[in-house]
Amino acid sequence: MSYKILFCLLTTFLVLIHASSLVASPDEISEKTAEQSQAISPEVLFTTLLVNAEKGQPQDMINVGYLYERGIGVTKNFTKALRWYEKAAQAGEPEGYHRLGLCYESGLGTAVDLAKAVDDFQKASEMGSISAKYKLASYYLLGTYLPKDETKGMALLINAAEGGNSNAANELAAVYLKGLFGQKADPVKANEWFTKSAEAGNLQGIKNLAVMLKDGLGAKEPSPTEALRWYLVLWKAGDNSPALNKMISDLREGISEKQANQADLDAEKWLKASRERLVR
Repeated sequence: MSYKILFCLLTTFLVLIHASSLVASPDEISEKTAEQSQAISPEVLFTTLLVNAEKGQPQDMINVGYLYERGIGVTKNFTKALRWYEKAAQAGEPEGYHRLGLCYESGLGTAVDLAKAVDDFQKASEMGSISAKYKLASYYLLGTYLPKDETKGMALLINAAEGGNSNAANELAAVYLKGLFGQKADPVKANEWFTKSAEAGNLQGIKNLAVMLKDGLGAKEPSPTEALRWYLVLWKAGDNSPALNKMISDLREGISEKQANQADLDAEKWLKASRERLVR
């Protein structure tokens, strides 16, 4: 069982994606495995993965580390999570180096060590990790710890966005919208990348795309019905903030009842399709 599939399975037990995303990555998972996951308790899942990890399976080493990090099926233990990520990295798993980098960057199970974090991100990036490329991009673009290098940073950010990282897509869109890091301001490109980020389920991408659609940025004219659709996605996903409720109310008042109903229907369809991707 890969760590990517594990993250899909874990949605059976709790929502892990509210902080940054509404949907998990579109990794394939068989219907049979999905059905079986419904009956597996977190404790049994942890025990099964631990056995596999101890047999030397790198991806399940990541799985075990992740469960320790989140306290799923086992008592939360950041130190043990770090150790399993280290074992995965030593076994040649790119995600092991990426997660090690995150641990050293934030001080998870160890002291903060940016030198070690950057080194691990670089190793993971060289091994093809899209997530690590995204992390490295920010270090180069902002000149944090590494010497500032906008050319290298943009190349990494674009690579990560094109590789499907929704956070990278959202930030690349912001770069094009504002004309940052030597890039020419291009609202059309910004609109395209915010759309990709939103379609991947990235919350910030959804919010930014909704604003673009509402104000007509990167398009010939505003699209209040489409903007309402994305704001309704946020609302139906659990965001009941006063600001969002007011925005939805204002948009409804500016369009016909038929258009508002269509936006509601489209939001429901998008959320349904997103949930189905978790068990496909």
